[in-house]
Amino acid sequence: MFPAFLLFILLATSSHSADVTVLSSPDGTIHPAPCATICTGITSNWMRSNNFPDYVFVVVNMRDCHFVSPPTVTTTLTGSLRSVMPSSGVAIRQLSANHFYAYVHGENVYAVRGWHIMWSATGFNCQ
Repeated sequence: MFPAFLLFILLATSSHSADVTVLSSPDGTIHPAPCATICTGITSNWMRSNNFPDYVFVVVNMRDCHFVSPPTVTTTLTGSLRSVMPSSGVAIRQLSANHFYAYVHGENVYAVRGWHIMWSATGFNCQ
């Protein structure tokens, strides 16, 4: 009896999937609906930018998301009440299927101490 019950639970949970609908993507490519996926994370490995004075950035690694094309990315800054507010929002650059760079205005890494980038990427993980 127990193996049959376990089989029922496995089938019931594996056959249920979340609905994700992607209407457009950064590169204009749309894949079949079952390939749509959402991947999220948080990071705070800030570095000073040599290319953009007065900005700091983080490189967000999305390799474990297994996207096959650049996803649509949404970011937000989050920090403690004692953190100094950065003077800008987040600018996304160099978006690919595997990573993106998130830039914030701040003369040095101390300007964003205590702040994290929370990100969500919606894209496709199969052709």
